Amino acid sequence: MNRFILRLCVVLGALMVFAILPAAPQAAAAPSCYGDYCSGKNPYSTGCSANSYRWGSATVRTSSPGSSYYDQSASAGRLELWISRSCATRWARLVLTDHAASSGSILAVVQSDGYRKAHAWQPREPGTYYTAQIYSRNKCSRAVYGGWSTGCTVW
Repeated sequence: MNRFILRLCVVLGALMVFAILPAAPQAAAAPSCYGDYCSGKNPYSTGCSANSYRWGSATVRTSSPGSSYYDQSASAGRLELWISRSCATRWARLVLTDHAASSGSILAVVQSDGYRKAHAWQPREPGTYYTAQIYSRNKCSRAVYGGWSTGCTVW
């Protein structure tokens, strides 16, 4: 009986040691591209979004018949400009919380020299939408929604 208790204590002690030891931290997967090699690619599937951050944002307003393009009374979502330092890229992200009343919309990331990656579509339901990446290490960029001069984040 004493042998059994001794073995049981040894096994339980070993289990407690392994339970207390912290797990080794997992290294983040390296992005699959860098710089211009990321242009036109999905920021999430390339791994560029893993250590990205939001640079700027703007409120998206709904439009209504007979009003200006953006009705200042109701918010339809948020427009964001995202930056990845590990890939030297930017992309636009749109989070719609309500239907944006328009026949068609453009979501784009635009550089100060005019280079852009755009996604044109008609949003059918609320959700998160984003553009392909654009290499923009040393140029100003902004996110644009609804047109080239309205619904923009700051440079």
